[in-house]
Amino acid sequence: MNELARRIEAEAVHLGGGMVKVDGVLNHRIDPALMAAAGRELAGRLQAGTDAPIDKVLTAETSGIVPAFATALALGVPCLFARKRRPVTMADPVLTAEAPSPTKGGTAHLHVAAEYLRQNERVVLVDDFLASGSTLCALATIVRAAGARVVGAGCFVEKEWSERAPGLEAIGVPVLSLARLRLEGDRLRVD
Repeated sequence: MNELARRIEAEAVHLGGGMVKVDGVLNHRIDPALMAAAGRELAGRLQAGTDAPIDKVLTAETSGIVPAFATALALGVPCLFARKRRPVTMADPVLTAEAPSPTKGGTAHLHVAAEYLRQNERVVLVDDFLASGSTLCALATIVRAAGARVVGAGCFVEKEWSERAPGLEAIGVPVLSLARLRLEGDRLRVD
């Protein structure tokens, strides 16, 4: 995914304290062609990494939606996103999990209507940015609560220097990333 890495290296800004601004590439200004290409790449890697067919892609709103949609489109499966606020139209039963959010501060409460995530479905988790992996852990909790199975997980960008969430290995699949950020002094490098 050379173009994604090139764009991130050219546009990402290290804000200090381990925080990185990539919203000009991933989640505020969106390049549809770049996101579609990245979705195809991640979809190919996810399919190669599982022996099970994939039924659905799950992410968390808002910044995970575009990467998950692009990946789901490439896989030819539905994309589902966990909402951070439960709308009045979301009837019970609702599957809920919590994830700390370092970039937004506080804790995100993720909600999925149980009618859209069925028992025995094979689900891949997709996010835009992997720092600790706490969002992926929360999404995996939701999948398990539905009686479904996580068969893959991936992100478009991973912050290499972040300490991974203790439960990330417990999701039971490797977490793939298209681009890995590393710090060399104050300079960002992308692999």
